[in-house]
Amino acid sequence: MAQVKVKFDGREISVEKGTNLIEAAKLAGIFVPHFCYHPGLPVVGVCRICLCELEGRPKLVAGCATSVEEGMHVITRSKKVADARRAVMEFLLIHHPLDCPMCDKGGECTLQDYTMLLGPSRSRFQFEKLTWPEEDVGGKLVLNKNRCILCMRCVNLCKDVAGLDEIAVLNRGEQTFIGTVDGRMIENELAGNIADICPVGALTSKDFRFKARPWELTNVSSVCPHCSKGCNIVVGFHARRNEILRNTARTNMDVNQWWICDRGRGGFHHVHDEKRLTAPARRGDKGYQGVSWNEALLEISASLRDIILRHGARAVGVLGSGTLTNEEQYLTRAVFRDGLGITHIDFPRRPQPEVRYAKFTIEGDKDPNARGALLCGVAPVQSGLGVRDMVRAAAEGTIKALLFLRGGPLDLFGEPAIVQRALENVELLVIVDIAPSPISERADWVLPGVTFAEKHLHQFPGPGAAHPQGSDASRGHARGVAHTPRIGAAPRRAEGPGSRSGADLREARPGRPRLLGAHVHDPWRAWCADRSRDGGRRRGVTPGAAAPSSRRSPRPISTFISTDRSVPRRSSRSRRSRESSSRSGTNPGSSASSTS
Repeated sequence: MAQVKVKFDGREISVEKGTNLIEAAKLAGIFVPHFCYHPGLPVVGVCRICLCELEGRPKLVAGCATSVEEGMHVITRSKKVADARRAVMEFLLIHHPLDCPMCDKGGECTLQDYTMLLGPSRSRFQFEKLTWPEEDVGGKLVLNKNRCILCMRCVNLCKDVAGLDEIAVLNRGEQTFIGTVDGRMIENELAGNIADICPVGALTSKDFRFKARPWELTNVSSVCPHCSKGCNIVVGFHARRNEILRNTARTNMDVNQWWICDRGRGGFHHVHDEKRLTAPARRGDKGYQGVSWNEALLEISASLRDIILRHGARAVGVLGSGTLTNEEQYLTRAVFRDGLGITHIDFPRRPQPEVRYAKFTIEGDKDPNARGALLCGVAPVQSGLGVRDMVRAAAEGTIKALLFLRGGPLDLFGEPAIVQRALENVELLVIVDIAPSPISERADWVLPGVTFAEKHLHQFPGPGAAHPQGSDASRGHARGVAHTPRIGAAPRRAEGPGSRSGADLREARPGRPRLLGAHVHDPWRAWCADRSRDGGRRRGVTPGAAAPSSRRSPRPISTFISTDRSVPRRSSRSRRSRESSSRSGTNPGSSASSTS
């Protein structure tokens, strides 16, 4: 498209013809305030806070609805513009309640920010404000009409992105409010995005209500693990509680644009499930008993070696998962096929109904990295068996050992009756999983795995996601994102081609890493041990050294919390110096203060 030259407050820039004043001002480094405008929604121009002055024109124009023209001079900082914006703010605050101390939007509220920046210091209106009770409108949303400024973002999102008329502007005049059509509940799976784009606290998420303040969260860039679309998300991690409190959308125009579905938005609760597997366990006469990692790994390897020596490598079957990262998929093939010669390696597929909205699609593959598993070689080759044939062979007694890298319901792996008979017949049944399942209830060994939020994530985009060359997730490269850990230290920043973004979180103090579940065949632990024997400066991490894995083994929760820099802590050296100073009767800071 043709380029035109325009000026913003005397600063000349070149922009594409047809760009509105808000977007053009961003290119000039000038911010134009706006409530109703969103780049992913239709322009409605109802808030009028984006008013700008054009040289040579008597009236102010709405920045969202006005396109740039050749030679246009836009003024955003004149007295005329400031007075108009102040009047708009005064109008919007007529009926707005003073809920900031208790509102969940406090700290990231656009109205709050603009009031401090542009609004009047006091109100001239002295009358009783209109009030409505809160109501549940579905979609895990709570509507507070008292805070609504009628920007219509919620209406346009349901109508334009989801293609459904579920929210509308009702009544007229002073009694106008936002509500659901005919009082019906919101049912589309994109409704959670309304809480993200609402500029005030009118529509808030049930999952995050009254949980924490936004400034208490460490926001970490991540990728949704609930389908093959690979939507970009931001994980809201509360470091002091060591807990994930929310997932929000992260803009990526090549994948999910500005939106995520409600499945991914609420897909973090399993990380903190009370039933999570947290330690290795062995089944005995009195049920499952906890054991150490060293004991579990040694006994499992001894049993596996014995079965391979007696029956051959074809007597072992490995069932992987499409939820594992590229590193874990590669290690599955490298350890079991390349190292032990096992040919029966495959993973179960998890198709789901595809859900299509007007401008968003929930993919029909429930696994986030099924493509990565196939590209890394987690598939039967030569005379190897697939998942269902593998289970049938185990039920018939041909396969003597089954290793599940993730569990699930019995029908995921074949006919439930055949799967149950196979689990009962094998001599060795090992599972690595996050939560209990019908497989773990029958396993000889249960090893705890880690979730998407506790490790670095590198995955191959699914076939439904578009990644044109030149983007940060170009074809031929895996996507990689550093996730917030719940158990252990924060991962390092993702590096290399294909890395979407990283997390610059706190580093855990040196210490022996505690192995968790999915890292059963993690070369990082062995590399750490080699470095410690070779005189590495710290066990586990050496600055500048290259490791064979892109993620770090998790560390205990106490280690991560103890290094929280948001709470100042004094070192042991300073504590010792204070103790010695108190014994000698001197103040360590007295000499410095007297000198100054």
